[in-house]
Amino acid sequence: MVFGGRKGTGVAVVASMLASAFLSATASAQPPEAIQNGVTCVYERLTANRGFEVVAEVFLRDDVPENLIPQAASILDIATRGCAEKHGWSISRTASASDVGLYGATIDFLLGRIGQAGAAETSVGKFKASVAAMSSDDYAAFAEADWRSDMAFTQRLRGMAQEAGLPDTHEVMDMALEALELGARSDYSVSLFLLDLAHSETPPG
Repeated sequence: MVFGGRKGTGVAVVASMLASAFLSATASAQPPEAIQNGVTCVYERLTANRGFEVVAEVFLRDDVPENLIPQAASILDIATRGCAEKHGWSISRTASASDVGLYGATIDFLLGRIGQAGAAETSVGKFKASVAAMSSDDYAAFAEADWRSDMAFTQRLRGMAQEAGLPDTHEVMDMALEALELGARSDYSVSLFLLDLAHSETPPG
C-alpha cells in the first residue's frame, strides 16, 4: 500500500466501491468462507496495538510528517506479509486483504476520534447499526467519484448520523462520512477477496 494522504495521488485506492457495515463491527458480518481464509487477518494484526493509528493518520491526511509515511507503510506491510504467509494467499488476495485491513483500521481510528469529540459509545453503536441497514441504492451511490456533491445523499447520511446521536458538528459529521466511505471500500475489497477465492477453487473445465 502506498501512502501519502487519502486524497493524494500517492494513495493506492479502489476506484469503484460498494458499501456495507463496518468491518470493525463484528467478524461474523463477513462471509464464513472469507473468515476461514483470513480476510480479517490484516485488520486484526493492525489493531492489536496502537500502531494502526499511525497507519490511519497517514492514510487520511495529506500533511503528515514525511518520516511517518515509511513507518506506516512498514506497519501495514509487516501485517500483510505475515497474513499472506500464514494463509498462502495469491497476490490479488493479498492486496484485497491488505485493503480490508487498512480500511477497517482507519474506520476504528475515525470512530475513536468521534468518541473523543463527544459521541457516546451507545451512539457509535447505533451509527454502525444504521449503516448496516442502508439501502442498496445508498450503497451504490458511493461508487460515484463526486458522491459528496450529491447534497440530498450527503444530507441523508448526516441525518442518519444525527439520529444515532452523534454530535452535529462539522468535525464529527465529516469523520462519519469518511467512515461510511471506507465501509464501502472495505466491502468491495471483501468482494474481490471472495472472487479470487472462488476462482482459485474452481476446477479446470
